[in-house]
Parts: sequence; structure tokens; C-alpha cells
Amino acid sequence: TVQIAQLKMEILQLQTRLTQTSKQKQTLQSAVAALNLNIQKITTSIALTQAQIKQKDSQIRTISGTISTTTNEIGQVEREVSDSLQQLQIFDQEPVAFMLLAGNSLSSFFDEAEKLSALRIGLENKITQLSFLKQTLVVNKTAAQQKRADLTSLQNQLNQQKQTLAIAKQTQSDLLTQTKNKESNYQALIAQKQAQEVKFE
Repeated sequence: TVQIAQLKMEILQLQTRLTQTSKQKQTLQSAVAALNLNIQKITTSIALTQAQIKQKDSQIRTISGTISTTTNEIGQVEREVSDSLQQLQIFDQEPVAFMLLAGNSLSSFFDEAEKLSALRIGLENKITQLSFLKQTLVVNKTAAQQKRADLTSLQNQLNQQKQTLAIAKQTQSDLLTQTKNKESNYQALIAQKQAQEVKFE
């Protein structure tokens, strides 16, 4: 009969649409799953970046402490150099004859002068070494601060990517829900048409 043929034709069209909708559903499910994996990957990258930032913060604090200690040491050694220069100046201002009359030998005079001079040179060398160490530490601190800034920038980029992926996932999830609803509607229509077909047979 004509009604049965028409119902069969409608069922065939609905079945075709159902098949297309089911394929769309699978594609959307795959897209949502891929987005979930990307979100997990970025979340892990964010956690790693945060750990690296904490590590850099700790490194910067340690370097800052070392710079402070080194600066204090430089100040102490500079004071010692100043004291030794004062002693050397006092020693230079005393006439040799006066020291000899005071009961000191000429060799002890020169020994004392030599010791003070060697002390001054040693202290100046230590200041140079400490100053170099301080400069190195300042360079290291600057490099660590730059790395931290880079990591913070990376973290911000990752957070933006995560937000973008979350929006895309929500869009895909909404489409998936719509597609599932469409699929259910087609299945219901096919069942209804098949029931009508059975009535006419």
C-alpha cells in the first residue's frame, strides 16, 4: 500500500539522518576527549611551572642572603684594611732612630713593617675576591629573577590556553548534548514510524 511505502521511505530517511547524527556524536565525543587530555596536559604543565617558580623563589632568597653576607664580609675586611693602613701610617711616622732608642732592633722594625704591608695586601686581595663573588652573585640573582619572570609569563600563557580549551570543551559538550538529543529524537521517530507500519500490515 501507499501508506506503507511512504512510511518505509520516511523510516529510511530518518535512519540516514540517525546514522549521520551518530557519526557526529562520535566525532564530538572524540573532540571532547581530546580537549580533556589537552586540559589535563596544560594543568600538569601549570603545576610544573608553579613548582619551578617556587624553586626560583627559593634560589633568589638564598642568593640574596649570600649577597648580604658577602657585603657584610666586604665591610669587615675594609675596616681591617683601614686599621692596618692606620697602623702602617703610624709606624711610618715614627722616626727609625726613636724606635732604635726605645730598644727595638732595626730588623724588628723592618719585620713589623713587612708584616703590616703583607697584611694590607692580603686584606686587599680578600676584598677583591669578595667583590668578585658579590658581582657573580648579583649576576646569578638577576638571571634567576629573569628566569622567574619567564616562568610567570609561561604560567600566564598556560592559564590562558587552559581557559580557551575549557571554553572550546564547553562548546563541544553543548553540541554533543544537542546531537545526543537529536539522535534520541530520530530513534523515537523511527520507532513511531515502525509501529505505524506494523499497524498497516
